[in-house]
Amino acid sequence: MTVPQAQADMREGYYGGAAGILASALAWSVAAGYAFFATPGHAIWALLVGGMLIHPVGLLICKLLGARGAHTKGNPLCLLAVLGAKAHYVALAGAALEWVFGLACLVQHRRR
Repeated sequence: MTVPQAQADMREGYYGGAAGILASALAWSVAAGYAFFATPGHAIWALLVGGMLIHPVGLLICKLLGARGAHTKGNPLCLLAVLGAKAHYVALAGAALEWVFGLACLVQHRRR
């Protein structure tokens, strides 16, 4: 399978990525609604749960729109997608560490 064929397979299988974007927008909109009409704590929980549901809801939207919601077996871009998802986790952990470090610096500064 060539790279253009693999790309075309991913576009056909996942409706060009539009279903995932729609699922993500839905999750963020629900969280924004909770932030506006309820409490920030509810909004955080809505975003946490909604974030976990982005991929499954995106696949459901793909299937409702007539796409496969999957790529063909042996597509070399599958590994790239998995590695990209894992890179997000590493970046999130790095951002959390930076946030904690920044807070620690503020606490130390206030103690002086």
